[in-house]
Amino acid sequence: MRHIIQEDEPGRSIEEQRRINRMIERYQRRKRKRRIAAGVLFLLIITPIILYKSCVRPPRIDRDMPAGPYVPGDNGVAENTPPVPQTVARKDEFYTFAIVGKDNGNGNTDTMLIGAFDNSNKKLNIISIPRDTLVNVPWSTKKANTFMSGNDEIKGLKEGLRDLTGFTVDSYFVVDMEAFVAIVDALDGVDFEVPIDMNYEDPVQDLYIHIPAGYQHLDGEHALQVVRFRSGYPLQDIDRIKTQQSFIKAIIKKCLNTGNLFKLTEFVDIFTRYVKTDLDAGTIIWYIRQCMNLEEENISFLTLPTKYDEYINGTSYCVIKLEEWLDSINSYLNPYMEEITADNVNIITRDSDGNLYSTSGEILGDIA
Repeated sequence: MRHIIQEDEPGRSIEEQRRINRMIERYQRRKRKRRIAAGVLFLLIITPIILYKSCVRPPRIDRDMPAGPYVPGDNGVAENTPPVPQTVARKDEFYTFAIVGKDNGNGNTDTMLIGAFDNSNKKLNIISIPRDTLVNVPWSTKKANTFMSGNDEIKGLKEGLRDLTGFTVDSYFVVDMEAFVAIVDALDGVDFEVPIDMNYEDPVQDLYIHIPAGYQHLDGEHALQVVRFRSGYPLQDIDRIKTQQSFIKAIIKKCLNTGNLFKLTEFVDIFTRYVKTDLDAGTIIWYIRQCMNLEEENISFLTLPTKYDEYINGTSYCVIKLEEWLDSINSYLNPYMEEITADNVNIITRDSDGNLYSTSGEILGDIA
């Protein structure tokens, strides 16, 4: 409200009264501007918080999921299909995912991981799937790294993992090799103990690896070479998985450094550019933030239990140890309240006499 001094106010001249009025008006204008600025500042602060709260969220999943006897997909057995199973309840705040890295050019996967994040208990479990794992697919080369070799890569991946685990993963990440390089470089490199001398050249893949054994600081390109190298290990892919897991642990350990919380935007940008996923940016941010809050001792890395020195018709395979694998599924990955059994999976393994058989009742196609 404007305060106007009357011109006939005693003791002041008309000019003094007008000067005081102008001062009061200027004060009132500044006061109104401060109020407007405060309102704008409040909106600038609260709007991102509202948007963040509405966008950053955990994965959206079905509260109940189908379980029960194995039900084949489109490539499965058409006859004698079991009835559609009953639904069973899920564990609270328990999310499953798959991470795969693609080979250059041939459509197969170079690396495959199945993970489960238990937000209630703040635990992260990741299990590596060897490339040569024997799986029940219709084509002759029955290896897990061929899940994505068909026309619909993601469908093939989800159905293949469903056969192996008894559940469909909630989300997937198909990681471009450039993403791995970018993440390591965003962390300003990673310190790592290279287990053996690594020397390998493959002009077809434009791959030239010459890295000595020992503790060293690796940038993105050299880190990628370390995790891709496999030819010099005694157990090849099995030993390479150990190196990959050790390196991922080194990345996680560095990410858990509170200083890297400020790289959140950069990590999200890398995911957006280089990673194919069914999650939106808000859910990716949620995952990254939750994982950065984990304690190192609550992060577990395992490998699918197999007999890794099997040869079938001259082709090397890793044959799953069924009982050990079911125990691993239920201990680390199972999102259901009920246990997953051999009736829920489609796995080729050996019986007590050493004969191959499938838990679903039929081995699809021929085995190379």
